[in-house]
Formats: sequence, structure tokens, C-alpha cells
Amino acid sequence: MVTTGDTASTTIPLAPDTPRRRRPLGIVMGVWWPAKALVDPFVSLLRPLPSITWIPLTILWLGIGEPQKTAIVFLGSWIYILIYTVESTRRVDPLLIRAARNLGASDLAVMREVILPGALPGILTGLKVTLAISWSCVLTAEMVAAQNGLGALIWQAKDWGNLALVLVGMVCISITVLIADRLANLAERLLLPWERHRRA
Repeated sequence: MVTTGDTASTTIPLAPDTPRRRRPLGIVMGVWWPAKALVDPFVSLLRPLPSITWIPLTILWLGIGEPQKTAIVFLGSWIYILIYTVESTRRVDPLLIRAARNLGASDLAVMREVILPGALPGILTGLKVTLAISWSCVLTAEMVAAQNGLGALIWQAKDWGNLALVLVGMVCISITVLIADRLANLAERLLLPWERHRRA
């Protein structure tokens, strides 16, 4: 996850003697409006760009290979998890934050015990959505500029006129996404035990 250094916040102010730590950028943007105001223009500028538009640049920078595919996945998906994290953090009930402060909770305790658990359901939902986007980015990169991989295999099968191989590749994609979704649901149940009654 994209991270940033410690910074002061109007919602979660950091004590002057707090040691410098790395914190998720999305959470910092959610609790400190100057960070959101600073990063939002870049997000708005990059968000409309589909992952396929990064392929020529990544080929020029990294060539054709695994690093290029990794770059495509990152460039095509990081904005979405950032947006989910920011919005999930902003939706944490401020009454819970004030209650924790009134009970003497420190800045770090409020972040760890109130904001993160409150935002985690939305963050995990964003991760599941981003997982599907990332998979699409991988397949796009393999189809356009790769010699190996499932996407490349489907594309080559199309060139060979091998309909059966194309269909097998599509079925493999569906099975892979299904397995990934089941694993994500399992992780969600383990990380969010207090949400189980809502998902029953």
C-alpha cells in the first residue's frame, strides 16, 4: 500500500514527540484535509487513464517482461485502492473518535483501535475490487506485449484460429478469479470477526 511519513492532522493531531512512522497515504488523506487537497489533483489527473495507456511507457522504461507487467498492475490499480481507503477512513463515525479521546486514548491508539477497524471493511472491499482490476491489467499487458502468460496464450490462440484454446484460457481466467475471490472472502471473515453477523 502507498505510504507516507508522519504528519499533523486536524482530526488526528500527532504529538510533537511522536516518533516518525510510515502510515498509509489513504488513511492520512482521510484524516488530514491538506494531504487530500495536495494529492487529489494528481489522482483526478491519472484516474481517467486506463491501464492499457501505460503499456507503451512501461515497455520503453522496463522492456518486455515481468517488471513491465508488475508496473502495469501497479499503475492501473493503485488509484482505486487509494480512493477506497480515503473514503472508508472519512466515513468512520467521528463520535467514536471523540469518545476515544475523551477516554484518554493517544493519537496512535485512536488510529489503531478506532479509525483502522472502522475503515477496514471498506478497505477490504476496495482490495477485492482492485484484485479484479489488477487481474485485468495483467491479462491486458500479456495480450499486448508478452510472449508468456495466460493473456499471451489466448492472443496467440486467436492468431492460430484455435477456438478451443481460447475458450480454455477464458475458463482458466474465470476459475482463477473465483479462487481469488473465495480467498479474499476468507481473509475478510478472519480480519473482520465483528462483521460476520452482517454477512451471514
